[in-house]
This record gives sequence, structure tokens and C-alpha cells, in this order.
Amino acid sequence: MPLQRRTFAGHAAKAEPGSFNEFKQNWLMDVGAYPVMGVICFAVGFCGFVCTRCLLTNPDVRIDKSKRTSTLRTW
Repeated sequence: MPLQRRTFAGHAAKAEPGSFNEFKQNWLMDVGAYPVMGVICFAVGFCGFVCTRCLLTNPDVRIDKSKRTSTLRTW
């Protein structure tokens, strides 16, 4: 009698590619993925914070229309 092959996934149904269920199976059900998601969320948030801070505080960035049209910086 041949031995049955054991897998880690068991008999879980395969999710349709590109669906939320596939994301849920691959990322949310795996506890080892939580640190990876935490690092990615922190990195995206930090990059967004730095970009926003640079856009709002850097004198070389001219978002205001009155400052954008001036040739010389007089502020």
C-alpha cells in the first residue's frame, strides 16, 4: 500500500487568481507575513511623510502660483 503524500496546505480549496480570497489565503492567514506587511506599511507611510514634508517646507518647491511665476526668490 503506497503512502499518501502529505502537504502543508491540506485539502484547502484553491482561490481564484487575482481575487480577495487569494490575497486572504496568501497573506492574512499566514502569521509569518505580518512582520513583512508591518515593514512595508511603515516604509510606505514614512516615504509619504518625508515627501509631504519636503513639498511643504522646502523653499525650492513652488506650489503657490504667485511664487511659481516669480523669477527671483524674494521670500
